[in-house]
Amino acid sequence: MTSDGEESETTLIPFYGFLPNDHATYLNYMRFSMSPQNEQYTPQTRSINWGNQVPSTAPGYNKGLCAGVDRDSLFGEHGYYTEIRRITDADGSVWWWPLNLKREAARVEAGKIDDDKKPTGKATIEPHRTPGKAGWFAGVHSVLFRTRFAGIDYDAPTRVLTWQPLSALGDFEWQNLPFGREQFSIKLALTGKNPSATVSNPNAQPVTVRLRLPGQSGTKLSISGQSLPTTPAPSFGESSVTGEFQVSSGGTVTVSLKNGE
Repeated sequence: MTSDGEESETTLIPFYGFLPNDHATYLNYMRFSMSPQNEQYTPQTRSINWGNQVPSTAPGYNKGLCAGVDRDSLFGEHGYYTEIRRITDADGSVWWWPLNLKREAARVEAGKIDDDKKPTGKATIEPHRTPGKAGWFAGVHSVLFRTRFAGIDYDAPTRVLTWQPLSALGDFEWQNLPFGREQFSIKLALTGKNPSATVSNPNAQPVTVRLRLPGQSGTKLSISGQSLPTTPAPSFGESSVTGEFQVSSGGTVTVSLKNGE
């Protein structure tokens, strides 16, 4: 079986609405794509190749990201955000075919291979600079970061902002996140003494926020000390809770999270 590194439609299956991001079949396919079981996988570069001459193609790295569900598989020594950082250029972009394997050649003398200089099978990983920068990779990653990792979606007709961050991403802040003519600012702070999630709505109309945060059984969400009705909602194999609240026009709401005793 094979999974093509220059094919992103399967990578975007959750974005298209066919399966959720944590569906077992989807996760298994992403893991398969970045494994030796995939005929196009290159172990030396931990990436999907584009034929024998191109061991690494940038769009394929997004499949590695979508196989990741925890800190180690994303940011560990060989997590795929770590692997992507290794091939990122100084300007923050990624080359389409970022790496090359320079294989050790046999030494030829008088038309014969010198038996003492036969190829060892070793290969040196080198930068590759064709066919240019990978806007395709960047575009797919932009979709994945917003929808899978930051977990943000907005339905303008119903004015519902859904926020379901992947806990492995850690704390982050996103100012003036645009959705058409509207924008929101969000801040997630789960690692401190007072875990919280903040939403600011500078728009002309109020918005409903549907929030999911990691939390064990008994975890409570509250706003200004007032408990928010919560519902258990497991995600990516970890316990989570969801709650819904309103943010007025020009308002900011901070939701506090308190784990159950």
